[in-house]
Order: sequence, then structure tokens, then C-alpha cells
Amino acid sequence: MSVTVLLTAQAKADQVDAFKAYIAKCLPETRSYRGCLNIDIYEAHDSNGYFVFYENWDSVAAYESYLDYRVKQGVMQEIGTMLITEPEIVYYNRLNI
Repeated sequence: MSVTVLLTAQAKADQVDAFKAYIAKCLPETRSYRGCLNIDIYEAHDSNGYFVFYENWDSVAAYESYLDYRVKQGVMQEIGTMLITEPEIVYYNRLNI
């Protein structure tokens, strides 16, 4: 069963543009990673620097494999330098109701 992942993050005020550029650079590889069904990024309309990553993956294991891959690449560490706090990740299962 697929899983929806919501990752929220807030970039430092002076890092918003750098954060968006870095994410844009990473997205093609993310979208082609095994298990990624889709990913869309949203920025809060009235809160500069607050982002939501809306992602669908084959499974939690597929997403965690992807995160591990990005940690080993140093991507997560680089992103962390641009954020106020660590990103929050929540997994959701779709209800067929």
C-alpha cells in the first residue's frame, strides 16, 4: 500500500532563495528514485520560508531508503544548514471512505 508523506520545513529568512534553488536541483533525482510516485513542494502564501513537501511513495520503507540515500550523499546536512529547525515528517495512509 502506498503512503503519503508530509514533510514540513522552515528556511532561515536569508536562506529561502538558496533553499528553493537547492531543492529544485535535487527534485529530478528524487522523482526518479525507486518508489517515488510523486512529489510537490508548496510554500506558505503568507509565511515566507515555510514549506510543505507533499509526497507519495510505494511504502514507508521506500521513503526511508530514499532518506538514507540522501543522508549518505550529504544532502540532508546541506539542507539542514538552511533551516531554522529540523524538518518534521509525518506518514499518512489514505482512507477509502
